[in-house]
Amino acid sequence: AGLFVTAYLQYRRGDKLDI
Repeated sequence: AGLFVTAYLQYRRGDKLDI
């Protein structure tokens, strides 16, 4: 996994992109 994956999942959930 990575920051991009986390940011993508948060984006899908509608959360703010916390990188």
